[in-house]
Amino acid sequence: MSKPKRAEAFEKKELLRYWKEFTEDRRKEGKQQQFLILSQDPVMVDELTIQIKVNSSVQIDTVDQLKSDLLPFLRDKLQNDGLKLAAELEMDESKPLYILLQRNSSIWRKNILRLRYYKRNWDSIQTFSGYQSNIQQLILKISKDCIK
Repeated sequence: MSKPKRAEAFEKKELLRYWKEFTEDRRKEGKQQQFLILSQDPVMVDELTIQIKVNSSVQIDTVDQLKSDLLPFLRDKLQNDGLKLAAELEMDESKPLYILLQRNSSIWRKNILRLRYYKRNWDSIQTFSGYQSNIQQLILKISKDCIK
């Protein structure tokens, strides 16, 4: 017999209280990487989807690992089995774009996955600080030169 689905409504302040409780537990356990990611406040995309902004593919992997502990914790505390967790890769706009595209630099190697992400999700990107057409041209060039 399956367990009935819980779908209690909750407020953002309740979510934040339990989020901070879970974050503090991670700090006490010495899981610094997870603590750093969780230390930012989550964003509610809709009534069931929680979103965290991350800066690298490594942090996306960490969020994926966290899901197995964090979601059951939040679902239990908030009495809502429909909660979902998503990670959004955020580009650091403070760095000049040409630095990201230098082939032989360590920055290039770190950001190739980020550029591939933008290429895959191009339709969902509305603007990128006014550089959308430049980025599109560079992604096409990268695709031809590097992703063969």
